[in-house]
Amino acid sequence: MKTGVLTAIMLCLSISSMISADSTNRSTEEHTSVQLAASLISHDLDGLFISQFQAGIMPSCIIDNRTILSLPVLYTYQNDSGAWMLDVSGNISYYPKGRNLWIGMSVLQNILLFGDMDENEEHLMMHEMFLGYSFRLGERLFISPCLVIRDPFQRYQEEMEVLQEFFPSYARIELGIHIRGIAAEIQSAL
Repeated sequence: MKTGVLTAIMLCLSISSMISADSTNRSTEEHTSVQLAASLISHDLDGLFISQFQAGIMPSCIIDNRTILSLPVLYTYQNDSGAWMLDVSGNISYYPKGRNLWIGMSVLQNILLFGDMDENEEHLMMHEMFLGYSFRLGERLFISPCLVIRDPFQRYQEEMEVLQEFFPSYARIELGIHIRGIAAEIQSAL
């Protein structure tokens, strides 16, 4: 129930921000900005307390400081069982009004499991939604704590059970962090 309410709020925020006109940030001549960035990320910070480690990289393309298309690759290792997983997804995130608060979701997410498990449990699908806030640490460096909501529509309950069996801290709601650096920026007039 809580997840459904949070999902509805996030969707309403994103839709209302996309619909509202933002004429104050645009001049008469339209400009498009594209930034290429790389991030170090983790979506399982509490796992460190129970011998579970997660880290990853996330190349990104940022369009007009509002929309981020990214391809995160996360590695998770459970020390007690020796199981590990590779989580690869395509994500889209949106900064309403170009501010620090952002929302996002995985568009396609695949998880590959390795360790002592059945063959039918080696490849899983998942869906995640994110809500975060970015802090600027320099001209090209940002840190973004975020809330990760796994399987917000409860379509992958069996997959969640399998993941929680091998990775005990893999919960429906997690705290995460993204440390993003801007590598290049391209400006073009429309």
